[in-house]
Amino acid sequence: MEKYNLSWKAFYHNFNARRIEEYNVLNDGFVNGLMERLPKKKSDITYEVFKEKLRAELLYRYWCKCEWEVVLSAFPPSKDGEEKRKVDIYQQVMLNFEIFCKYAYDNLFGGNKK
Repeated sequence: MEKYNLSWKAFYHNFNARRIEEYNVLNDGFVNGLMERLPKKKSDITYEVFKEKLRAELLYRYWCKCEWEVVLSAFPPSKDGEEKRKVDIYQQVMLNFEIFCKYAYDNLFGGNKK
């Protein structure tokens, strides 16, 4: 497993510690999984191909899985009927997907945007 020095944080619920914590979405396991999905020849990895594979890896790992979800609500809570929203890591990353994608691409491939 290759080591990468990338960091992009999102919130998740650590069941063991029973608290909301920050999690590095671009950990080495995620990036290694992404690199396996990419074409083997670096010349075949355009920005658009990378973006598509990055989105697929995010969906596969973080979309709609309870271990990556947190519930958001207003503070201080005022009523029981107040709206709450369930958000997973995929949704958190997609809020800034273009910036996320450019950050990952530039750091993995030296910013040779094609």
